[in-house]
This record gives sequence, C-alpha cells and structure tokens, in this order.
Amino acid sequence: AAGMNTNMNAPRRWAPRIRLAVIALHASFVVLSLYWATTVTGMVMALLLLLPLPGLVAGRLRTYGWAAMLVAIYAAFWAAEWWMPGVPPMVLIIATVAVLDFCAIALFGRIARREAAGPGLGSG
Repeated sequence: AAGMNTNMNAPRRWAPRIRLAVIALHASFVVLSLYWATTVTGMVMALLLLLPLPGLVAGRLRTYGWAAMLVAIYAAFWAAEWWMPGVPPMVLIIATVAVLDFCAIALFGRIARREAAGPGLGSG
C-alpha cells in the first residue's frame, strides 16, 4: 500500500518524540511558574526558565545537560514546597510538572546520545 513503511526492521527513533515532550513540559512549567509568581522575585525566577528554551527546541545536547541541573533545583523547590502544611493543590500540579520536566530532559539526553552512537554502541 502507498505510504506504508516498507522497512519493518528500521530502528525506531525515540529522541524526536521525547524532545517534543520536553518542549511541552518545559513550556507548561514556565507558564505555571509565571501564573503562580506573586512577587518580582517569583517572576524573575520563573523567567529564568526561559533561558534554556531555544536550545531545548533546537535539540542541543549541551543545553539539555545544564537545563537538567537548572530544572532539578526548581523541582526540588516545588517538591519541598508541596510538603508544607496548608499548601494549595496547585503547588502539587506545578511540582509534578517540574519533576516530569526534569525526567524528560534527562531521558532525552540519554536516548539522543545512544541513538547518535548507532546500533550496538553506547548501550552501557
């Protein structure tokens, strides 16, 4: 049939799919952080999350490396904030998105390097 994949043994590329998840999660995290920010400091902290966005969209592995460290700090902050008594449920949503963003960024870096190495290489 026309348009069907004729090479059924072609390796599946996961990095582009994961990169789309990273972009969606990171954009969501920025929007939620800006929504929740009530002070100038909060706004500046949320806007700092925009710094890695061009590199994440472009798929630059170096950006994914430092963005993972940046988002890990934010994820830890939001997770700690969630444990405080009397916190609104929105904090749990932001903490969850932050943790998922970190996981997706770290996963993309690992998968992209493995796929770039080719089959049988970089599987350790």
